[in-house]
Amino acid sequence: TNSSGSSGGDTGDVENKSTSGSSFYADENILAKELSLISERGANSINRGKALVAISALCSAHPAWLVHFTNNRILYVAEKVTLHANNDVYLTRCAECLFRTIADLSRRALDAISSEARRIIADANEKLSLETFDVNDVRRIHFSQSGATALFPALAHALCVGFMRDRVCDEAFLRKVSVFIQAAAIALPSATAAPLEEMDTNNNTNNRSPSKWFSGFRGGNTASKERVFYELLDRKNKASEEFRLGVSSLLETLSRDAQKNLLRFPKVTIREVLPALAKLLRGSDSPDARFLALKLTCDSMLPLLALQPVKIDYENARSNAEEMREEAARGDANSVCQIDADDKRYLTESLRMDFLPSCPALLMDEDPIPLYALKLLAGSMNNCGAEEEENANARGDEALEKALAHFASKFFAFLSLDHANNNAHNARLCLFLCRSKNSILSTRKLFTELNACERVADVLVYSRENRVEPFVEPASKMCEVLAKRAMQALEDTNTDSAEGEDLIDASLRGMRTFAEISQTFLECTTAAIDDETAITYAEAAAEALRVSCVVHPDVATQSLLVLPSSTSSSSGVVHSPGGMGLSGGGDFREIEQSHPFCESLERFASDAFESLLSSTISSPSDDDDDDDDDDEVASRTRERLANLRSKVIDAVANAFTAVANEGLTFHEGVSREHRERAGAVLGKLALRGDLCVSGASRASRSFAVICRPPASDAAYA
Repeated sequence: TNSSGSSGGDTGDVENKSTSGSSFYADENILAKELSLISERGANSINRGKALVAISALCSAHPAWLVHFTNNRILYVAEKVTLHANNDVYLTRCAECLFRTIADLSRRALDAISSEARRIIADANEKLSLETFDVNDVRRIHFSQSGATALFPALAHALCVGFMRDRVCDEAFLRKVSVFIQAAAIALPSATAAPLEEMDTNNNTNNRSPSKWFSGFRGGNTASKERVFYELLDRKNKASEEFRLGVSSLLETLSRDAQKNLLRFPKVTIREVLPALAKLLRGSDSPDARFLALKLTCDSMLPLLALQPVKIDYENARSNAEEMREEAARGDANSVCQIDADDKRYLTESLRMDFLPSCPALLMDEDPIPLYALKLLAGSMNNCGAEEEENANARGDEALEKALAHFASKFFAFLSLDHANNNAHNARLCLFLCRSKNSILSTRKLFTELNACERVADVLVYSRENRVEPFVEPASKMCEVLAKRAMQALEDTNTDSAEGEDLIDASLRGMRTFAEISQTFLECTTAAIDDETAITYAEAAAEALRVSCVVHPDVATQSLLVLPSSTSSSSGVVHSPGGMGLSGGGDFREIEQSHPFCESLERFASDAFESLLSSTISSPSDDDDDDDDDDEVASRTRERLANLRSKVIDAVANAFTAVANEGLTFHEGVSREHRERAGAVLGKLALRGDLCVSGASRASRSFAVICRPPASDAAYA
């Protein structure tokens, strides 16, 4: 340690001045590994503590040693030593000495990297040419000789260790990181990414010493101007590429836990880090850098968008800093992450002006970049509350709504069963656009150019049949919204103009598509019986079914009653769903094949559904207010379930009645067993003393008419 300190910070002396007695430690890598090993597994605490102090001294002597010990994960070792010190004061102090030393070196490393970042930013606007090149320009000659980029791994290592994160990551750190990101966004691209090489006096490569990153090397002094120029240009490109790679490694580390690294300082994150990330998204030619920038943007911006602005008392903020740090250390970042109204406005404006213009390119980028782009857009939409209620778009940011409408063609193009970007985020974006005002995204465009009805119908059928739950809810709600828009278009559109006729034809075609999947709508409505949280999309499916039965009752009736050919031709004996048999009559007898219409109606008429309507909150609680709240929630749920069943039965009754009035029959598509089952369950529902009595009675009578067998069917007669 003493010999290292006397070397004046030149790590080359450790190699060149080594004696035969210390030849084992001549190589810096071996010395770093041995000291790290002793600090972790030394014979006693004295040896481990001295190893930690020696490491601190070496790192203080020259930053090259910090890189060596970072490669040996020394901070993890020191953290482990501290946690297992067992009240060993000496060992704890030695570890604390190392933590303080590396924290100080990290701040110095930040300053060094900041100088290089500013140099890259300043040089970006300069045009370097052979004609204007000056060999004696010291600033340019030394452009690529800084070793600051080699310190990026040390910063990343410090952020990964809990004992160091709070010492290193603060507002000043994030401000400098934003400068690094801006420099990386404009750094010159290079086809090669090789480490800087140190040359000896004979222009031979010397890769052995860590000082290759830090020494004040100057190229061959006998080289011509042209040779010096092209060597400098090559070094400049390599240095810029190394800087970009270093920033990427830092972004990767920050993205591992954005909650602890960024959300503790929301103002700096909003006003400096996020705008810098937006520049990197637009300016980087590296897919990895774009992915890391976009991932970090999602992980930090989406939680901030979800926050409600509060009035922050900045005068007392410093007095609560220690308490906030302790809460953040426990992982409760939401309790300390607060933004004011100005920050929220700045964040929303940054989203609209900085990130949305990059979305078209990001949506067509390499995987998984489109996924995170959709996630970011869906998160910005959720901030408007569009997922909570149908008219929530009116409360949102209309400018953001218009900006998202520009990407409507891409979003609905993704809404395809065979598209790689067909995910839940994109489905929610399509739902948001379906709920837009007609002036922002017209019904005509939805039904004609975007083929919204056909696309969402395919997605709903597939997700329901294959139990892809994340898609069922947004697809059901899209069907509801599109059905209402079609119904409104049919009621309000003037048929005197060609445009009006085209809109009516498009609306009728869209509703025919929905009528063809009426059985899927019916199955979705029964999901609320098993899961109360599914009642929202069950109500949406019921509304889509109601409109479909009104506009195209014949198509809807055929979808409900007639099995597809693949199903009707199947054989085998199956049972109706267990536990859902009608009360009083026991389980239904075995049938030839299942029928979704019969099974869905049986579930609405089952004892299980009736128990949901009559259930009460029985959990014990000492708080009367909590009991009242629970009873109110349960009462609303029972009311919604009753209305859901009533709407479904009324929709079926309307379709059957319209078909019966037209004289259509479906007896050939419905077997005798299914006629008996459906007739029995409709009769049972007609006897219920609730909202569905009228609808069930009409459905039962109409069903008997449209499914009446011919006179030759003696068995049924």
